[in-house]
Amino acid sequence: MSFFSDWLDRKLNQKLSLHEPRTAEGTYDATLEKKASYARVRLAAEPFDNFSFWSKAAWPEDRKVRPEPRAMSIADQELDGVLEGILDELLVGERGEAVLGVRITVLEVECRSHSSPLAFYHAARIAVKQILQENINRGLQ
Repeated sequence: MSFFSDWLDRKLNQKLSLHEPRTAEGTYDATLEKKASYARVRLAAEPFDNFSFWSKAAWPEDRKVRPEPRAMSIADQELDGVLEGILDELLVGERGEAVLGVRITVLEVECRSHSSPLAFYHAARIAVKQILQENINRGLQ
């Protein structure tokens, strides 16, 4: 096994979950690569047996257009940014603990003409940090 595989196995076997359901909002409004970038997400999280993710948020119609039949729309790319931000925070976070006993629902998003997948990534991480704060159940180990 490699160092990475060992690390990932340890992370995935920590069996940590949430104490209680929470809802949190993350807003990212900054300059990325010399461009203004904005995103806001509202997430609901609840204890669950394993990681689960779904979105019931509505993106503006103009962001759902696919430039080519097999290409991802802007909304798809931004939702991927949300998921990656959630997973990065759940797998590593500030304490290095993997909290995967959680079901996350994207409740709401706000974007502007200068939104980006990276802004949604950061907004999702901010929201997950709030959800995890003093809310980790270590009793599943």
